[in-house]
Amino acid sequence: MWDVDSLDWKVKDKNKIIEHVIPNAKNGSIVLMNDNHIYSLQALDEIIKILKKEGYEFVTVSELLELKEMRED
Repeated sequence: MWDVDSLDWKVKDKNKIIEHVIPNAKNGSIVLMNDNHIYSLQALDEIIKILKKEGYEFVTVSELLELKEMRED
């Protein structure tokens, strides 16, 4: 159900992860990230800050799916 793969498992670099996620994120995106590497966690912190500045709001996947379902009705 995700639509943006951070590729954090592959690139293993905070800045490259950020550079990949930011331009690919859009309204309603679900970003796939792993939580077993420090560079992933560091990138996530920056990604959240950047996307919040751009006006994005963060919700749980359940909330997002509920919103999408409501729009379809």
